[in-house]
Order: sequence, then structure tokens, then C-alpha cells
Amino acid sequence: MGAIAAFHTDTVLDYYHPRERYVYHDESECAYGKRIIQDGNQIPGKGTDPFGNARQRCDECARLA
Repeated sequence: MGAIAAFHTDTVLDYYHPRERYVYHDESECAYGKRIIQDGNQIPGKGTDPFGNARQRCDECARLA
């Protein structure tokens, strides 16, 4: 378990829960983040949500930190 460089995804695939799409991830053991990486849909950085607001940290990543 450990911190990794922050990333997010802009994909809107239906099987991604909003918890995966509209936040950023920065923990290697985050299940949501692992699925995004496995699918090859990660984008470096924290990014913004569809409304231009800064993305918040994933709840799972916060729990793992």
C-alpha cells in the first residue's frame, strides 16, 4: 500500500461509478483506481470535474492513506 502520483479518468463508461469518474486517485491499493489503470483510462493529475471544479480525493484513497 502506498501513495502514487494522482490520476483521474474522463471516461463516462456506464460501469464506472461516479466515485471513480469525478474524483482523483492517489493510493496504489484503491480498488476504483486499480480498475481505471487496468482499463488503461487513467489521465495524470487531479483534473477537474465536468463543471470545471477541482476534483476531490477519492473516499477509498482517503481511507487508505
